[in-house]
Amino acid sequence: MIAALDKGYSLILFPEGTRGEPEIEQKLKPGIAMILTQRPDTCIIPAYMKGMGKAMPKGDSLIIPFNSKLIYGQPKKVSAKTISTILEEIDEDLQNLKIIANS
Repeated sequence: MIAALDKGYSLILFPEGTRGEPEIEQKLKPGIAMILTQRPDTCIIPAYMKGMGKAMPKGDSLIIPFNSKLIYGQPKKVSAKTISTILEEIDEDLQNLKIIANS
């Protein structure tokens, strides 16, 4: 992933690591934070998905018609420096987007 960033590619990362039970949030995995500690000037765009667990359930390859939302935050560079604080910052961004998605 670092090599891809260095070549100018964009990455789409799901910080929870996998799809779980629909609409149940999981703890964020450290992978995205590990990348950002190595490339702190990388710009991220946080995104929150609502309803996708029902529209595309884990283990099913067929998309089911269901109302869903994808809310994007503003592009930013994280200000935190450690893996744990980067994860906290990303989680805060996602929680703020969740509020928007639920309003």
